[in-house]
Amino acid sequence: MGWCSGTDIFDEIVGVVLPMNSLPILDKKTLIKTLIEILWSHDWDCEYDSEYTQDNFVRLCFEELDFHFTD
Repeated sequence: MGWCSGTDIFDEIVGVVLPMNSLPILDKKTLIKTLIEILWSHDWDCEYDSEYTQDNFVRLCFEELDFHFTD
């Protein structure tokens, strides 16, 4: 059983991080990938419910962590 509440947390944080123009791209990527790893460690398996899984930058973060990540 997964942790679908993680999607709410993920979407809220990513929604703040992505538009932060003062934050370098590598820092955004590190932050998002760290968030994904933490949520996965808590059995988050509802990633596809996120409104950001179709965002190219966010998808890249997922794919770098798990090359099997697909639509």
